[in-house]
This record gives sequence, structure tokens and C-alpha cells, in this order.
Amino acid sequence: MSEHLYIDSARVDVESLESFARGLTSERRAVLQPLLTFLKEWWGSEEYVIVQTSGSTGTPKRLQLAKLAMRRSGLRSNRYFQIQAGKRLLLAMDLRYIGAKMMVVRALLAGAELIVAPPSSHPLATLHAAPQFVSLVPLQLHHTLEVAAERKLLSQAEQLIIGGGAIHPAVEAQLSTLPVAAYATYGM
Repeated sequence: MSEHLYIDSARVDVESLESFARGLTSERRAVLQPLLTFLKEWWGSEEYVIVQTSGSTGTPKRLQLAKLAMRRSGLRSNRYFQIQAGKRLLLAMDLRYIGAKMMVVRALLAGAELIVAPPSSHPLATLHAAPQFVSLVPLQLHHTLEVAAERKLLSQAEQLIIGGGAIHPAVEAQLSTLPVAAYATYGM
């Protein structure tokens, strides 16, 4: 089974990655470059990828993670969250970190659509339709909940995972008023 995902409505796999990248505008390439770099690493010959820890529980470190372990984790996540082809996943985190890399792995394994937004404190600000599966860090969630249009989009998502830090009780209380199924993944 070939790993692939959809980016900007284009099916991307190991064979089409270079031609997809060549067809990008310079503006879009700037946004997608970290993803393109990760996909090259993922489809490369090494059995591991390099991940930067956030440092939220100590000194940040660079680690090697086995691709096989990441695939297994991605398959379990996809099964649990029912991520499959046709689902739209939001990638709005820094691809140096495991949370962002795992969003890509989930999309690859499911053949899902990856909506790529530059990492920012307002990741839903430029979207016109809600993704079905969203992964945010607590600061992104806090800022998203403060803006009515972004909050509305988030409330239309099916599932939200929050990682990379603890969720402030006030943010958790705001989130609990939305119909989205939310999961704290920090400290797993």
C-alpha cells in the first residue's frame, strides 16, 4: 500500500513529491517547505526521523524516532479517531516537533487531505471551512477561542487534540462549551 496524502487538492506520494514542489508558487512553497522537507526525510532511506523536543518538561533535545514506531502510532490514532481518506486534517504546528510530524504521518497513512497553515497563534484565521481533525498547542487554542470566527470554525471540527503543554483551566472551561470532541494529549 502506497503512502500518500492530498495537499492543495493534489495527490502527493514519493513519486510525485518533486513535481508537486516544482509546481508551487514561491509564496506557497515558503509555507509548504517544512512539510516538503519532512516528506523527503520520511520517504528517505533512514529508519528514523529527527524530532526536537519542546523543552516544556526540561532542556530541549533532538531525538531519533523510529519510523516503524511512528507508523504504528499513526495507525492506532487513525483507527481511534476514524481518520480515513476524505478527512481534512489541519497542520498548523512547527514541523520540528513530534505533534506536527504525527499529523503528517496520520494523513499519509489514511490518504487524507492535509490543510497546511503556517504555525501561528491564529491557525484557523485564513480558513474558510473547518477541518474535521485539528491539532493545536494550548496557546493556539487560547487565541482561537478569543476570536468569534475562529471559534466558530473550531466548533465545526469533529475532533481536536491539544498537546505540547498543559491546558489552562480557563481555556478548558471555554473549550467545554463547544460541541467538538477534544482530547488533551500532553504528557502521554
